[in-house]
Order: sequence, then C-alpha cells, then structure tokens
Amino acid sequence: MRRFAFVSEQPPISSEDLLRKHMYPQDSQMLSHEYEKILAGRQIIPSFEGAQYIFREKKTAPIRITRVNGLADDFYSSLLDWQGSSIAFALDERIFVQNFLTGKTRLLARLSNAYITSVKISPTGNTICAGTCTGDIAIIDMEGKILAKRHLHKSRIGAMEWNGRQAVTGSRDRTIKTIDIRVLEETQSISLHTQEVCGLAYSPSKDYLATGGNDNKVFIVDNRTSTPIHILSAHKAAVKALGWCPDKLDTLATGGGTADRTVKIWNLSGAKEALLDSIDYGSQVCNIRWTKKNEILTTHGYTQNDVRILDMTKNKQTHIFEGHRNRVIHFGMSSEEEYFATGSGDETVCIWRARENDLTNFLVR
Repeated sequence: MRRFAFVSEQPPISSEDLLRKHMYPQDSQMLSHEYEKILAGRQIIPSFEGAQYIFREKKTAPIRITRVNGLADDFYSSLLDWQGSSIAFALDERIFVQNFLTGKTRLLARLSNAYITSVKISPTGNTICAGTCTGDIAIIDMEGKILAKRHLHKSRIGAMEWNGRQAVTGSRDRTIKTIDIRVLEETQSISLHTQEVCGLAYSPSKDYLATGGNDNKVFIVDNRTSTPIHILSAHKAAVKALGWCPDKLDTLATGGGTADRTVKIWNLSGAKEALLDSIDYGSQVCNIRWTKKNEILTTHGYTQNDVRILDMTKNKQTHIFEGHRNRVIHFGMSSEEEYFATGSGDETVCIWRARENDLTNFLVR
C-alpha cells in the first residue's frame, strides 16, 4: 500500500493574491477574509507515522465561491453536477442552475413534499433528473418545467447515472433501476447489494456498470445481460467513489469511506479481477474522476476535507485544493476537465481550476 507526503518546492503564494486574481471584484474582500479563517484553522500533519518532511504549503484557492443554505452534509447524496456551461445543485426541495461563464445562479424548479437527494444533467444538457428522499424521480427541462414525475423506489435515491435516454438510479432500498425517460417506464431492476446503493458509474463504452454499496462491495454488471461479472470486496467501508480509466476500458478506481480511506485500482480484463494498487489517502474518499490526462482526481471527507490530483503517469500527487471546512461530498467537472465544482456541508459551492501552474509537488513514499 502506498502513502503520500507533501513537500512544496516553491515559495508560498499568498491566498489573497490568488483570490484577487480570480474572484469577481464584489466578492474579493469577503472571500479573502473567509479563506484566511479557513487557513488559520488548518493543521498540517504527516500522512503517515514517522514522516520527517517539512511542510511549506502553497494554497490553491477556488476561483468562485457561492454561498448556499441547505446543501446537505450527507455522504449518501449526490447534489451537484456539471454539463456544458450549466452547474446544477440541489438545496432541500429546490434545484438551482449556475451559468459557469457568467456566474449567475437561478432557481430552476421546486419539488413539493420531498427533499432532493441526487441530481444528474443529461448528456445533451437539456434535462435534469432528480431523485428524492421518498424514492421519486422528476425529469425537468432547462426552462424549469417538470416534464414528468414518478415514484420509483421505496426509499431515497442517492446515486444516479445517464445512459442515452435512460436514467439509472441507486437507492437505499438496495435496488438499481433503469427507466426510459421518454415514457417513464421501468426497463430494468437489479438487486445485488445487501445495503444502500451509494455509487454508480458506467464504463466509457457503456458495456459495464460499476455499482458501489454501503455493504463495502462493488459489483461490475454486464449491461447486456444485467448480471454481475465481478465482485470487488477489498474495501472496509462504504464505496461511493467510482472512476473508470478513459483509455484502459477494463481498469477501474474505487474509493472507500471513513473506515477504509483507500483508493484501489483494479484490472477487470480477465475472468478474475486483479487488484493492481491500493493507495492510503488517510481520508474518507467521496468522489473519483479519472481524467483523459491519466490523472485521478479525488474529493475527501474526514479528516482532510480537500481535493487531490494523482498523476498516474508520473506516479505522484501533483495538486491539492483546500478551502472547504466540511466534507467535499458533492462534485462535478467540466467536459474539457479544466475546471471542477465542489459542494460541502459548509454551505458553499466552489469552482476550481484543475491545473493551476502545478502549485504543489508531492513525493511518493
């Protein structure tokens, strides 16, 4: 198992300078003050026992911070997504959409009688699928019109994926369901997990669906037959974070919760799955995105509440992003992978540049 320790090789950059460079003028003064408070409370500790490194941190600041009230601090929800220039996030029973280019945020829709537990924008960017705490789904267009609504699960829907015109949902009722949004008909139902389904991710080819659960297991399901072809049982906590390699179509990264804190890399090409690597991040893994540049981006909860980028080609961590005061549970990334958005129980939605001049360098131990 690998562990990482951070050493900065360049002099510190002022967080105020970063904020002034990137923020809207009307937000700079307030955000600089808030960021200073965050940094003042930050404690840097070695990532493994006995580490003898000197920590001279260089901070990467968000380029935009949006104050929000009601963003749930719930590991089993997924309340943020990004498609095109639209960033969608849910607060209680409301869905908001922020235009990335202008920074303007508008209330898109309000669902009655239930708070929202998951949102996912369609690949075309024309509609949003929202899941609720009562097991309902709603299809909403970008004008805010609720096109359809249906009761689908017996409990909350915390995980969601799109496959063309089909929406795939994972629920606390332990089932995974596929629905054709054109007619709102259920086309498939899978029961594999013994506890809540909290992660879903299609392979780049859409041939396979990875499902993560609170039972600490990951199933790899053949999309043509709806049958599992692999069962991954190496994690010691819930698996919400799933990320397929975009180039090696049979390679998957999985991330475990607080009692596990590892990212595991799997080769799924053979009849028997092979664990290629296990990386101890020392922190709850909430999301994974494997980028086209062969980087693994992870967001974290207890204890670090940060975002990290691991360059798989160089075998080192190259970036760390700090600024949230609570778990970084909600996540979305732009299609060109130059920017990403994060949401946290600290009631902020932040936009970041994914590669800000390689501000930090990590040594592999």
